[in-house]
Amino acid sequence: MNIWNVKYIAGTTAIWLVSRYAKADMERQTDICVDHNSNNQHISPYYDDEDICLHHGNASEHSITLKRYNRADGLSALQMAEDNHNAFRRGKISFARRSEGSFGSIGYSGSHVSQNALKLMRRSNPKSLSMLSRSEYGKYIPIKETKDSLYIGEIMIGTPPQIVHPIFDTGSTNLWVVGYDCKDPSCLKVARYNTSVSSTFERLKNPVRIHVKFGTGEIEGYPALDTVTIGETVVPKQALAVVDSENSGTQISNIFNKINFEGIVGLAFPEMSSIPGMPIFDHMALLRNMKHKEFAFYISNNDKDSKLMLGGVDPQYYTGKIKMFPVVREHYWEVKLDALYVGDEKLCCDGESSYLIFDSGTSLNTVPSSYFDRFISHFKIKTCDDYEVYPTITYVIGGEHIKLEPHQYMLSSNGRCLPAYMQLDVPSEFGNAFIVGSNAFMRHYLTVYHRGSNGSKSMVRDA
Repeated sequence: MNIWNVKYIAGTTAIWLVSRYAKADMERQTDICVDHNSNNQHISPYYDDEDICLHHGNASEHSITLKRYNRADGLSALQMAEDNHNAFRRGKISFARRSEGSFGSIGYSGSHVSQNALKLMRRSNPKSLSMLSRSEYGKYIPIKETKDSLYIGEIMIGTPPQIVHPIFDTGSTNLWVVGYDCKDPSCLKVARYNTSVSSTFERLKNPVRIHVKFGTGEIEGYPALDTVTIGETVVPKQALAVVDSENSGTQISNIFNKINFEGIVGLAFPEMSSIPGMPIFDHMALLRNMKHKEFAFYISNNDKDSKLMLGGVDPQYYTGKIKMFPVVREHYWEVKLDALYVGDEKLCCDGESSYLIFDSGTSLNTVPSSYFDRFISHFKIKTCDDYEVYPTITYVIGGEHIKLEPHQYMLSSNGRCLPAYMQLDVPSEFGNAFIVGSNAFMRHYLTVYHRGSNGSKSMVRDA
């Protein structure tokens, strides 16, 4: 099993990835990381060893069970991938925008005219978009909502508490739920939060209307405050958004058939917040005086329950040493991508900026259009019986190789099979963005998210 090492940039937010199948190294007790650009040492939940900073393996304070949602309707992951691949072959480019999905997630906002979207796409300068004219804009498909995770948890809102089943999303920051006042057919299909029976509910004065766009319509709501219980933590006066209406136009009301959850608990950075007030994870960390301001996702790759761990990592869910990857901007949980290999072919990222976004609210992994032709050419599907004919996919972060084997990323159903990847452009002046999601990546790697504080920055790891 590979042990991933990465040089620690002192004071960085980071993502950590760890092996899930070996015994954790818990013997060493020194918790020091060294800032090699100064004479300072930082006492932290990590230790330094030859310029490599490792997580010490802090046990989580408590955890939340996540259930795999077995949807009877809506698109399967394989069907979503197949539709996306077919659209790409017809010359359609799917794109999404940073911070324009539901409350800051990766998505699309119809409030921008096509010329503005065109400028954003050009700024990212993917090869297939660099010469795009306005008349050609129709060839590009806006992905209006990418939140499609199969994994939902349980929270309680209000006094007395009402149970809601949202997804826990590292790709957005805000908390939103469907309100009881939404009487539209789409809202009636899910559990709704009744503000009128909660003694702790507070509607904000002069609230700004909030709009969430999906591929099948739009839902609207307003910001408010109420008591939210997540796991063992009771959070009073938590800022949230309450959906109170749907506007699907002439389309059939099926928004919640498509998205398969009753709300979102956003776990990204405060910079993305669009609701007045402290984001839920920051609020929880403050109230609990959380010693280790971090959380971790264990997504089960069988029928067992998955877990969201808060305040640390339960060592029963991983083995080996946890190594850190610095977050490049405290917005998404996003790290610098050095290279992507499909088999022996290096697909990117020479001479250009590329990033890897960890998004627990999205099922599939994504590749930008400028690389997708070459990527998908490796998967001329001949058999669903022997996955070993397909290549290993390798992400390189900080010089470390993180591999997905064919049996981990191939989807199959009724004799059909496809890689769990879709084409998606996320236009940005910062470079190309690749996404790894809950179904096609996090089922195979434990991911741990450390928020910086007191001058230290944030990190991500996987195992």
